[in-house]
Amino acid sequence: MTGTITFSDITVGGDSPAVLSLSITDALGPQMAAVRIVEIMERTSDLDNFKAVCIRDDISDPEIYTETVRVVSTVWDGGMILESRNPASLLTASALIGNLPLITGCDCTSLSELGSITGCPVAFRSADISDLLDMVESSPVGCVIDPATDNMKSCLERNTDLHRLSERIPEADRPIMTRTWSGEYALAVASVSVMRYGSLIVIDDLDRDGCVILNGLANTFRGHRN
Repeated sequence: MTGTITFSDITVGGDSPAVLSLSITDALGPQMAAVRIVEIMERTSDLDNFKAVCIRDDISDPEIYTETVRVVSTVWDGGMILESRNPASLLTASALIGNLPLITGCDCTSLSELGSITGCPVAFRSADISDLLDMVESSPVGCVIDPATDNMKSCLERNTDLHRLSERIPEADRPIMTRTWSGEYALAVASVSVMRYGSLIVIDDLDRDGCVILNGLANTFRGHRN
Protein backbone atom coordinates (compact mmCIF):
# COMPACT_ATOMS: atom_id res chain seq x y z
CA MET A 1 0.00 0.00 0.00
CA THR A 2 1.25 3.47 -0.78
CA GLY A 3 0.63 6.64 1.14
CA THR A 4 -2.06 9.02 -0.04
CA ILE A 5 -2.35 12.63 -1.08
CA THR A 6 -5.35 14.77 -1.94
CA PHE A 7 -5.73 17.31 -4.73
CA SER A 8 -8.96 18.92 -5.89
CA ASP A 9 -10.74 16.86 -3.20
CA ILE A 10 -9.56 13.63 -4.89
CA THR A 11 -7.63 11.06 -2.86
CA VAL A 12 -4.78 9.38 -4.72
CA GLY A 13 -3.00 6.28 -3.47
CA GLY A 14 -3.75 3.78 -0.75
CA ASP A 15 -6.41 1.23 -1.65
CA SER A 16 -8.27 3.60 -3.98
CA PRO A 17 -8.46 2.70 -7.68
CA ALA A 18 -5.93 4.51 -9.85
CA VAL A 19 -7.07 8.02 -10.75
CA LEU A 20 -7.11 8.49 -14.54
CA SER A 21 -6.67 11.72 -16.47
CA LEU A 22 -6.73 12.89 -20.08
CA SER A 23 -4.92 16.05 -21.17
CA ILE A 24 -5.58 19.42 -22.74
CA THR A 25 -2.85 21.49 -24.39
CA ASP A 26 -2.88 25.28 -24.34
CA ALA A 27 -1.69 25.10 -27.96
CA LEU A 28 -5.37 24.69 -28.81
CA GLY A 29 -6.09 28.17 -27.50
CA PRO A 30 -8.71 28.90 -24.84
CA GLN A 31 -11.69 28.63 -27.18
CA MET A 32 -10.79 25.19 -28.51
CA ALA A 33 -9.72 24.08 -25.03
CA ALA A 34 -13.34 24.60 -23.99
CA VAL A 35 -14.40 22.31 -26.84
CA ARG A 36 -11.78 19.75 -25.83
CA ILE A 37 -12.93 19.56 -22.20
CA VAL A 38 -16.52 18.95 -23.28
CA GLU A 39 -15.24 16.19 -25.58
CA ILE A 40 -13.31 14.62 -22.68
CA MET A 41 -16.39 14.74 -20.47
CA GLU A 42 -18.47 12.99 -23.14
CA ARG A 43 -15.77 10.41 -23.86
CA THR A 44 -15.32 9.47 -20.20
CA SER A 45 -18.95 9.70 -19.12
CA ASP A 46 -19.90 6.93 -16.67
CA LEU A 47 -16.23 5.96 -16.23
CA ASP A 48 -15.79 6.60 -12.54
CA ASN A 49 -12.00 6.65 -12.36
CA PHE A 50 -11.50 9.44 -14.91
CA LYS A 51 -11.58 12.05 -12.18
CA ALA A 52 -9.02 14.59 -13.39
CA VAL A 53 -7.74 16.49 -16.40
CA CYS A 54 -4.20 17.68 -17.03
CA ILE A 55 -3.67 21.09 -18.63
CA ARG A 56 -0.30 21.22 -20.40
CA ASP A 57 1.64 24.40 -21.09
CA ASP A 58 3.09 23.62 -24.51
CA ILE A 59 3.65 27.09 -25.94
CA SER A 60 5.23 28.85 -22.94
CA ASP A 61 2.95 31.88 -22.98
CA PRO A 62 1.80 32.58 -19.39
CA GLU A 63 -1.22 34.61 -20.47
CA ILE A 64 -2.53 31.94 -22.83
CA TYR A 65 -1.88 29.18 -20.31
CA THR A 66 -3.67 31.03 -17.53
CA GLU A 67 -6.63 31.82 -19.77
CA THR A 68 -6.80 28.18 -20.87
CA VAL A 69 -6.91 27.06 -17.25
CA ARG A 70 -9.59 29.63 -16.48
CA VAL A 71 -11.78 28.52 -19.38
CA VAL A 72 -11.45 24.82 -18.55
CA SER A 73 -12.21 25.45 -14.87
CA THR A 74 -15.54 27.07 -15.77
CA VAL A 75 -16.69 23.80 -17.39
CA TRP A 76 -14.85 21.08 -15.49
CA ASP A 77 -15.52 20.52 -11.78
CA GLY A 78 -13.24 17.52 -11.27
CA GLY A 79 -9.58 17.27 -10.39
CA MET A 80 -7.01 19.44 -12.14
CA ILE A 81 -3.34 18.84 -12.83
CA LEU A 82 -1.34 21.84 -14.02
CA GLU A 83 1.81 21.04 -16.00
CA SER A 84 4.27 23.74 -17.02
CA ARG A 85 8.01 24.35 -17.18
CA ASN A 86 7.36 27.95 -16.13
CA PRO A 87 6.91 28.44 -12.35
CA ALA A 88 5.22 31.83 -12.92
CA SER A 89 2.57 30.19 -15.10
CA LEU A 90 1.86 27.57 -12.44
CA LEU A 91 1.67 30.20 -9.71
CA THR A 92 -0.80 32.37 -11.60
CA ALA A 93 -2.92 29.52 -12.92
CA SER A 94 -3.18 27.71 -9.58
CA ALA A 95 -4.61 30.86 -8.00
CA LEU A 96 -7.64 30.57 -10.29
CA ILE A 97 -8.68 27.21 -8.87
CA GLY A 98 -10.57 26.98 -5.61
CA ASN A 99 -9.66 23.38 -4.78
CA LEU A 100 -5.89 22.99 -4.75
CA PRO A 101 -4.67 21.40 -8.01
CA LEU A 102 -1.67 19.13 -8.42
CA ILE A 103 1.22 21.02 -10.01
CA THR A 104 4.10 19.58 -12.00
CA GLY A 105 6.43 20.18 -14.93
CA CYS A 106 9.26 22.34 -13.62
CA ASP A 107 12.37 21.59 -11.58
CA CYS A 108 12.33 20.26 -8.03
CA THR A 109 13.41 23.50 -6.36
CA SER A 110 10.74 25.53 -8.15
CA LEU A 111 8.04 22.96 -7.38
CA SER A 112 8.96 22.92 -3.70
CA GLU A 113 8.85 26.72 -3.56
CA LEU A 114 5.50 26.79 -5.34
CA GLY A 115 4.12 24.15 -3.00
CA SER A 116 5.22 26.19 -0.01
CA ILE A 117 3.63 29.37 -1.40
CA THR A 118 0.37 27.90 -2.68
CA GLY A 119 -0.17 24.82 -0.54
CA CYS A 120 -0.67 22.79 -3.72
CA PRO A 121 0.62 19.21 -3.77
CA VAL A 122 3.30 18.55 -6.36
CA ALA A 123 4.46 15.78 -8.69
CA PHE A 124 8.22 15.25 -8.83
CA ARG A 125 9.63 13.64 -11.98
CA SER A 126 12.96 11.87 -12.45
CA ALA A 127 14.21 8.61 -13.93
CA ASP A 128 16.69 8.40 -11.03
CA ILE A 129 14.94 6.91 -8.00
CA SER A 130 17.56 8.27 -5.60
CA ASP A 131 16.88 11.78 -6.91
CA LEU A 132 13.14 11.23 -6.48
CA LEU A 133 13.58 10.22 -2.86
CA ASP A 134 15.72 13.29 -2.19
CA MET A 135 12.99 15.48 -3.73
CA VAL A 136 10.35 13.90 -1.51
CA GLU A 137 12.48 14.38 1.60
CA SER A 138 12.83 18.11 0.90
CA SER A 139 9.19 18.71 -0.11
CA PRO A 140 7.16 21.05 2.13
CA VAL A 141 3.86 19.65 0.82
CA GLY A 142 2.29 16.35 -0.16
CA CYS A 143 3.62 14.84 -3.35
CA VAL A 144 3.39 12.07 -5.89
CA ILE A 145 6.43 10.60 -7.57
CA ASP A 146 6.78 10.21 -11.33
CA PRO A 147 9.67 7.89 -12.29
CA ALA A 148 9.66 9.18 -15.88
CA THR A 149 8.86 5.88 -17.55
CA ASP A 150 8.92 5.87 -21.35
CA ASN A 151 8.06 2.27 -22.16
CA MET A 152 6.39 -0.80 -20.67
CA LYS A 153 9.65 -2.28 -19.35
CA SER A 154 10.76 0.81 -17.48
CA CYS A 155 7.25 1.29 -16.11
CA LEU A 156 7.16 -2.23 -14.72
CA GLU A 157 10.67 -2.05 -13.28
CA ARG A 158 10.50 1.40 -11.70
CA ASN A 159 7.03 1.01 -10.26
CA THR A 160 8.05 -2.32 -8.73
CA ASP A 161 11.29 -0.89 -7.34
CA LEU A 162 9.44 2.02 -5.73
CA HIS A 163 6.84 -0.29 -4.25
CA ARG A 164 9.50 -2.51 -2.70
CA LEU A 165 11.39 0.49 -1.36
CA SER A 166 8.20 1.86 0.21
CA GLU A 167 8.25 -1.04 2.65
CA ARG A 168 11.60 0.16 4.04
CA ILE A 169 12.02 3.84 3.18
CA PRO A 170 9.35 6.37 4.17
CA GLU A 171 10.21 8.72 1.29
CA ALA A 172 9.26 6.01 -1.21
CA ASP A 173 5.82 5.58 0.34
CA ARG A 174 4.14 8.02 -2.04
CA PRO A 175 1.60 7.54 -4.83
CA ILE A 176 3.23 6.70 -8.16
CA MET A 177 2.30 8.80 -11.19
CA THR A 178 2.73 7.58 -14.76
CA ARG A 179 2.76 10.08 -17.62
CA THR A 180 1.99 8.66 -21.08
CA TRP A 181 1.18 10.04 -24.51
CA SER A 182 -1.53 8.92 -26.99
CA GLY A 183 -2.69 5.77 -28.73
CA GLU A 184 -2.38 2.01 -28.28
CA TYR A 185 1.14 1.93 -26.83
CA ALA A 186 0.22 4.65 -24.34
CA LEU A 187 -2.68 2.44 -23.28
CA ALA A 188 -0.29 -0.48 -22.86
CA VAL A 189 2.08 1.52 -20.63
CA ALA A 190 -0.83 2.92 -18.64
CA SER A 191 -2.23 -0.58 -18.17
CA VAL A 192 1.10 -1.87 -16.84
CA SER A 193 1.18 0.99 -14.35
CA VAL A 194 -2.38 0.34 -13.15
CA MET A 195 -1.56 -3.33 -12.63
CA ARG A 196 1.77 -2.57 -10.93
CA TYR A 197 1.13 0.01 -8.21
CA GLY A 198 0.44 3.13 -10.29
CA SER A 199 -1.95 5.51 -8.50
CA LEU A 200 -2.25 8.40 -10.97
CA ILE A 201 -2.17 7.88 -14.74
CA VAL A 202 -2.02 10.91 -17.05
CA ILE A 203 -2.56 10.24 -20.76
CA ASP A 204 -2.36 12.79 -23.54
CA ASP A 205 -5.27 11.23 -25.42
CA LEU A 206 -7.19 7.97 -25.64
CA ASP A 207 -10.31 6.91 -27.53
CA ARG A 208 -13.49 5.76 -25.80
CA ASP A 209 -12.66 2.07 -26.11
CA GLY A 210 -9.25 2.62 -24.53
CA CYS A 211 -10.80 4.66 -21.73
CA VAL A 212 -13.27 1.84 -20.98
CA ILE A 213 -10.46 -0.74 -20.85
CA LEU A 214 -8.29 1.36 -18.54
CA ASN A 215 -11.20 2.22 -16.26
CA GLY A 216 -12.04 -1.45 -15.93
CA LEU A 217 -8.46 -2.33 -15.05
CA ALA A 218 -8.40 0.38 -12.38
CA ASN A 219 -11.45 -1.15 -10.74
CA THR A 220 -10.15 -4.70 -11.04
CA PHE A 221 -6.72 -4.05 -9.53
CA ARG A 222 -7.79 -1.77 -6.68
CA GLY A 223 -7.55 -4.70 -4.27
CA HIS A 224 -4.20 -5.97 -5.55
CA ARG A 225 -1.94 -3.11 -4.58
CA ASN A 226 -0.04 -4.81 -1.78
